[in-house]
Amino acid sequence: MVVLTRELPEARKIAEQLERAEITGLRLVADQDFSFRAGIEVTNISQTKGLEFDYVLLVDADASTYGPDDLSRHLLYVGITRAAHQLWLLHCGNPSSLLPDTLR
Repeated sequence: MVVLTRELPEARKIAEQLERAEITGLRLVADQDFSFRAGIEVTNISQTKGLEFDYVLLVDADASTYGPDDLSRHLLYVGITRAAHQLWLLHCGNPSSLLPDTLR
């Protein structure tokens, strides 16, 4: 499973929070150093381009994080299409308008 954020600093914060919650099998991925072992890898979307994961949790899929600009559209597309079996989207407030209605 992979947990995806827009930027790496956000991924670091989430990894720290999960570590404090004593989640086992947790790895923060930087420089595309994926292990593909059982567990949870936390990283930013750009690290995952060209890769696929069984389960993807995309964090902060809201309008304030992913506005109506081309970079946001690209990052959301890459993040969403990494999921082979299941995709979960988390957001606070309004979901990004870039998300298709079926994912809101």
